[in-house]
Amino acid sequence: MTIHHLSHTDLDGYGAQVITNHYFKNVKFYNSNYGKEIDEKFDQILAQIS
Repeated sequence: MTIHHLSHTDLDGYGAQVITNHYFKNVKFYNSNYGKEIDEKFDQILAQIS
C-alpha cells in the first residue's frame, strides 16, 4: 500500500511529512501552496492512484 501525503509549503506541513516518514513506509509526498494549487495537486494524486 502506498500513502499519498499532501501538505502545505510551510513549516507545519513539512513537519507533518517528517513525522509521517518516521512512522510509515511507501509514502509519496506532495507539497502545495494554498488556493487553486491544492486542487491541481489533488488531481495529480488521483491520477496516480487510478
